[in-house]
Amino acid sequence: MISCNETPPEIIQIYSQGNFLYNPELRTITPMISLFIHVEDEDGIDDIDRIYIIRDDEELFWELDPESWSEIEQDGVVWIGTSGISYPPSLSGISGTFRIIVIDAAGERTEIEEYIGFPGNVKESDFPLLEINGRDSLRISSRFTEHILWFYHEFGALAASWKSSERSIQLNSLIPDQRKIDNLDNCYIYAYSNDLGAGLLSGPFPFE
Repeated sequence: MISCNETPPEIIQIYSQGNFLYNPELRTITPMISLFIHVEDEDGIDDIDRIYIIRDDEELFWELDPESWSEIEQDGVVWIGTSGISYPPSLSGISGTFRIIVIDAAGERTEIEEYIGFPGNVKESDFPLLEINGRDSLRISSRFTEHILWFYHEFGALAASWKSSERSIQLNSLIPDQRKIDNLDNCYIYAYSNDLGAGLLSGPFPFE
């Protein structure tokens, strides 16, 4: 629905975090951004049409729409954004200032700047790893005490997620339906590093 309201949307708060994705097969480390926005619009959150994330000094931009962003509700507040903003591999200076532009269905916009920093000393050995034993169990190798795991079916459909400090996991304790276990394609593991000030994500770890 096109809004007749000429009042631009208002960005109340921004959550941003620098992350790194480690691919254990390719042994590559890719910087990524998590960015979620608490935005208000007089016609409601459904009136938000586009979000642009722009890094002017590197001539980079990303566009999000309702099909590509996620909605997270926390304490009655809806945040919209994504954890999947990845940099081109050739980018040199990954820390910097980004312009965040929010546009509603009437074309009204608001803009804010956000600095997102990344540590420069991330190594392969920093990342948590998984050992998958068939479709029965998993074992975590990591220096962190708490992890989040995401389990995916083929074509990227999320099958289950798990957050715990355990190091050994039985799959049937997380996913009671054996048919869903049989259809698992891969898994990712995540931990937040306080000393680095960044999220560390490893994967995909395939189920054979």
